[in-house]
Amino acid sequence: MTVRLTRREKDAIRSSPCGRCGAVPPFADGSRCHPHRVRPELGYVAGNVVPRCPPCHAAEPGHHPWIKAARKGGRRSYELHPENVRALNARLTPAQRSAIGRRVHELHPDLARENGRRSQALHPENVRALNAKLTPMQRSAIGRKGGLALNARLTPAERSARGRKASRAITSAQRSANARKGWAAHRARRVAA
Repeated sequence: MTVRLTRREKDAIRSSPCGRCGAVPPFADGSRCHPHRVRPELGYVAGNVVPRCPPCHAAEPGHHPWIKAARKGGRRSYELHPENVRALNARLTPAQRSAIGRRVHELHPDLARENGRRSQALHPENVRALNAKLTPMQRSAIGRKGGLALNARLTPAERSARGRKASRAITSAQRSANARKGWAAHRARRVAA
């Protein structure tokens, strides 16, 4: 079983000397080393992550030399002129925004989840307000989509174990109440259709 590196462990890697050229952070521009995955498909796990200074990281296969400047410039631009970034996004078509989102997801598969969790921890009132705007059917659809995505990543044995654990966690009265709610929602959908 592989264990992902914690934030503290990644910070230790960022403060370590570059594993390629030996440069010691912090660098002249204030940046530090990047945690580089030797085999990207394994993720950020112990033994697969090495420190790389920004120039060495850009020289690694699959990286582009302009990424550091683009990332830094983009963050700075958004801090100074968020309205310009929003206007730029408004000019993109939905297909273009979707393509950009897919590419970001390919490069950083856990970014959306991490940002969502961070946002929820920092601003729980916004999450509650957003949930209040959704209808029960919309909330149910979102939950179903997340559940299906989770099940797609699990093996049949893991799905079975999660199901057994969930069925033990609720009482028979709760199970009956959930079944009644499900049938009521099903009937409401049939009447609406």
